[in-house]
Amino acid sequence: MIRSVQGSFDDRGRLALRGMLADGWALEAVALRIRGTKQVTRVETPARGSVDVVVEPPAEIPREAFSMDVFLDLVDPDGQAVRRRLAADGSAPSTVASGTDSLAGRPAWWYATRDAELSVRVGVVQPSRLLLDVTDLRAAANGFAVSADLTTVGADGARAVLEATLRSSDFVTRLPLEVGPPTREPTSQRTTHRVTATVDLAALMHAGLPHDEQALDFAIVVPADDGTELRRGLSLADDTEQVQRLAPVVQTTDGVTQVLVPQLTFKSKNLHFARELFTEDAYRYLTRLRRLGPLWTLVRAFSSVWLVGETPYKAQDAGFHLFRWIRRQHPRRRVHYVIAADSPERAAVEALGRVVTMRSREHIRACFLARRFATSHKVDFILATNDRRAVRWMRGNRVFLQHGVLGAKNMVDTYGRLSPAFHTDYFHVSSPRERELIVNDLRYRPSQVRVTGLSRFDRLLEPAQEPPRGLLVVPTWRDWLNRPAAFAESEFLHRWRDFLTSRPLREAIAEGLPVTVILHPNMRFFGGSLAVEGVTVLGQGDTDVQTLMRTHEAMVTDYSSVGFDFAAQGRPVFYHQFDRQQFLGKRPSHLDLDLDLPGEVFREVDPLARAVVDSWRDGFPQKPEHARRAGRFIAPARGSYCEQVYDSVRTARSPWVPVRRWLDSAHGRRAYVRFRTGRLYRPAMNAISTVGRLLPRRDLVVFESDTGRAAADSPRAIYDELVGRGSRLATVWSTRSTFRPLDVTTRKVEPDSPAFHWHLARARYWVNNQNFGPMVTPARRTTYLQTWHGTPLKRMQFDAVSTTGRAEGYLDRVARKTGTWSVLLSPSPYATAAFRSAFRYEGPVLEVGYPRNDHLAGDPAAQGELARRRLGIGADRHVILYAPTFRDDVKQGRQFAWDGAIDWEALVPALSDRTVVLVRRHSVVRGSLRIPPELEDRVVDVSDHPDVQDLLCAADVLVTDYSSVMFDYAILDRPIVLFCYDLEHYRDDLRGFYLDLEAEAPGPVVTTQEQLTQALVRAEDGTGTDEFAPRRRAFRERFAPLDDGRATQRVVDEVFGVDAR
Repeated sequence: MIRSVQGSFDDRGRLALRGMLADGWALEAVALRIRGTKQVTRVETPARGSVDVVVEPPAEIPREAFSMDVFLDLVDPDGQAVRRRLAADGSAPSTVASGTDSLAGRPAWWYATRDAELSVRVGVVQPSRLLLDVTDLRAAANGFAVSADLTTVGADGARAVLEATLRSSDFVTRLPLEVGPPTREPTSQRTTHRVTATVDLAALMHAGLPHDEQALDFAIVVPADDGTELRRGLSLADDTEQVQRLAPVVQTTDGVTQVLVPQLTFKSKNLHFARELFTEDAYRYLTRLRRLGPLWTLVRAFSSVWLVGETPYKAQDAGFHLFRWIRRQHPRRRVHYVIAADSPERAAVEALGRVVTMRSREHIRACFLARRFATSHKVDFILATNDRRAVRWMRGNRVFLQHGVLGAKNMVDTYGRLSPAFHTDYFHVSSPRERELIVNDLRYRPSQVRVTGLSRFDRLLEPAQEPPRGLLVVPTWRDWLNRPAAFAESEFLHRWRDFLTSRPLREAIAEGLPVTVILHPNMRFFGGSLAVEGVTVLGQGDTDVQTLMRTHEAMVTDYSSVGFDFAAQGRPVFYHQFDRQQFLGKRPSHLDLDLDLPGEVFREVDPLARAVVDSWRDGFPQKPEHARRAGRFIAPARGSYCEQVYDSVRTARSPWVPVRRWLDSAHGRRAYVRFRTGRLYRPAMNAISTVGRLLPRRDLVVFESDTGRAAADSPRAIYDELVGRGSRLATVWSTRSTFRPLDVTTRKVEPDSPAFHWHLARARYWVNNQNFGPMVTPARRTTYLQTWHGTPLKRMQFDAVSTTGRAEGYLDRVARKTGTWSVLLSPSPYATAAFRSAFRYEGPVLEVGYPRNDHLAGDPAAQGELARRRLGIGADRHVILYAPTFRDDVKQGRQFAWDGAIDWEALVPALSDRTVVLVRRHSVVRGSLRIPPELEDRVVDVSDHPDVQDLLCAADVLVTDYSSVMFDYAILDRPIVLFCYDLEHYRDDLRGFYLDLEAEAPGPVVTTQEQLTQALVRAEDGTGTDEFAPRRRAFRERFAPLDDGRATQRVVDEVFGVDAR
């Protein structure tokens, strides 16, 4: 109601408000309320027209951080008194004071809620943020020009500079930026500047870069209000076109030619320049050869050259072991190993002969002639240059030998088939399980992925000449720690030093336990930082990792693939994963780290140190379960691993390689996107389906759950049962998730893709817990099992009070899809009646219970313990799961949105310190939960957890509203609280219910946050546990009478019959 509102704090900590009242409105008073308390300060401030008031803060304020809301007591034009939260109206003059003010000597700053309501945060420093949107990148004389929108919060964007750093060195130089005038967003406190820069790379090289080939990185640096600096790389996401506009920059000085080649970093997709150093003669030679262009295609047909390597400085991994085997077993094979002249490991490979020096004339010539490039890392590391003008004629088939078992970290952007920074024609893996991962998640064609193992396994698994002794510590690298200063201040360094200096380990070292540390090669420059008395720290080239693994009894690592290698020897591995969330990033792991890794996982130093030392005193035994896990990912060789790898490289040829390369290129991907979004896509998919339905049925089941977002619910339980029985049926999942199928032959396809339509058209069975996205029709001999996704409380489809939030024609569309079902699964007579009414369904109903609830009726304690371990929640914590349904009338664009009904800052302090709240959005809801930073250890967003049933097992109390999870959770006979803050609206105007909720609910129905808090406190201390026990029992008997732990067996027997065997 106040236009052009301005808020600030004066030097006495008083709130000052200024603005203009809307016509006809009057202000009577301003009230300040400390959120989560009853403390309110109200000041009479009668005003009309303009507002200019000062309000004293509450006399008593909490010691901990808190938020304070501002309320206005107003009189509307009709004379009615109303109270409203202070909000910015979005007009240009609306603003709040920038930066951090002071209230009672503590930092205080304004922030805006999603609804643009203005509140004050007190007691914590305003978090600084830096966002960068690169809007233009183009070539300039001897360099590049960049334009970007720089957005800051709590930082001075006007003082931004462009920083150039040479990776893994102390070289830093700062370049000027042209910073435009600020544009301020009044309610978010974001300030945006347009920044531009023209970078003369030739001048930078001339200024004197260190003489090595480390990459040159660029980042925008902005000083933050708290005295630190914020950095953001020039991220281009997957926009390779902008990078391709840039040309390499070449400069020759004193007989040395430097070439800076523009590229994107593997993971962050930041612009960087690979630095290549040639002799002047060698670079002239490269220029002459690349100008021959297409002639190399003709010459290569008569060549037999192979190039093998790893990274320019390495000769100890899969590339080296393959090369050594070839030189000994096939000495006439024209195979060459690529390595840098100054590599500390060069001597080991040079003794074998046929070694070419990186960027030498011989190397350059071999790259154009090579029929095969076989490398343990990306092929760029063994090419003479990454200049596209030359690389386009280096067309030998590329074989990725790999340097470890993939899976701990999501590698779609790094090694995926469609990654703009990685290209290979053939992909080697160590087991059928890993092959499934590469095909399903990294999206390689099955013909491209070959199970060979790693050539280094032959050496690793040879019988040891002497008994192994000691502990080997091998942390992997962090891509955000590429500068000495960042490493020195990192949690990584502090955590590993804490482990090496922990009391149990120090005592064991004093008693004779040898401890050896070696960092990942990408962090080889920082090894000295881990020097601790009694611990041996090795550098690159001191000893190869294979020898270290063979000579040590046990290993401690974090996420490194060497854990699988080490465990394959029959020795124990311990995992120290203190930064799992940060390491994994936004994409989930391909593995279940707590169930798939071949060793015990620890989050804290003390339990890890005690476990290692206790194992040492017992002789470092390996647990049978960990040996089994290692065996799943490293398959035994038929003869030798080197021979398997050699045979694969030798036969790595296909006339389809050029076609596949084009399809996977940026041009091919753009063509597919145009087709996918064009008007011909739907007719093409209909044609695929029509042809497939006319063909004979395949013994195939296609599964989908939650419209492809997960592989869970009843379809997952049915899939697991079929695989567990050894069914002859092939299986396909329509999903975008990273779940690992039990059966390694299971194929995952993207929903609504050509493969999706083809498999659906050919399958004998479909299983889904919702409808498939596009309108698809099963063939006459296809059985479509609809499991649905819960016992309904709220009325659905034709029974709902309204169709608010649904597009026009919704009921007609769902009716057509319902008509394709062959059989509908139901958990109870109640659900059967509701389903038939809601869906107007007259087909067969299988009333046998819900497969998804078998875990709840089986061993929920074990399942809950595992779920807590995955989430890092101790057994002593009291867990509340908040799992509300969606609101049909709360949307952002076309998506259902999170309405944020709970005030976390008020609720959490009222609960015990040992309580943690897990929050699970409904699968169709999008949007941020906006958890305050200081509550992130007490309120955890688990919306991305793959299966809600696991969370139910982990929870001591369920808070929901109208969701079907209450029917599932009732099986556990644990407290349930129904937070129905919009009960009347939801019941009378939006959906309606199939039962009298307040009379039959399995727990208290509360409508305010105060009531919710009281109910949770009672459940927490046990005083409210038994009050609803009789009602929960009656509720369970009526709504889940068949959920006895054997529902899946009954479904599979009934639907699949003899095909399930």
